[in-house]
Amino acid sequence: MVDDPHAIAAGLPKVVLHEHLDGALRIDTLLELLARGGLAAPAADAAGLAAWFDANAHAGSLERYLEGFALTVAAMASPDALARVAQEAAEDALADGAVLAEFRIAPVLFEPFGVDPDATVEALLAGLVRCPALPSGLIVCAMRHLPEAETLRAARLALRHAGAPGRAVVGFDL
Repeated sequence: MVDDPHAIAAGLPKVVLHEHLDGALRIDTLLELLARGGLAAPAADAAGLAAWFDANAHAGSLERYLEGFALTVAAMASPDALARVAQEAAEDALADGAVLAEFRIAPVLFEPFGVDPDATVEALLAGLVRCPALPSGLIVCAMRHLPEAETLRAARLALRHAGAPGRAVVGFDL
């Protein structure tokens, strides 16, 4: 008798190395954050919103795919929401059997919504600390379509928060 490979995989310890926080929100959390921020949701309920994300992801269009990230970034654009999303991502990774996680995000994406990049990083790290059972860190991403000066600014941001007490920035993504 052959063991079920899915059951075997589910029982193995895992390491999360490339989890985009702005792409990994719980659907119910996203709906709540959209409502709290007075933002329109593309669907009225969790099933509809999940279907909208699935359709965009499989539309064969980068523009349609990125609409999901525009929505999640807008919903996450407060320190409280950022911390909550980070905490929930860590909790979900732990529940999936992760023993270590590195979450990534581009903090400059929140500036147009009035959230300073340093405040973004601090809120995300504070959220990760709320899941003490999972060793985790944050990878600061630069956006390649932005000017070189913005990439350097993101790198300096990562350096300022590297090795901070508790959870810290553990990398920089170009």
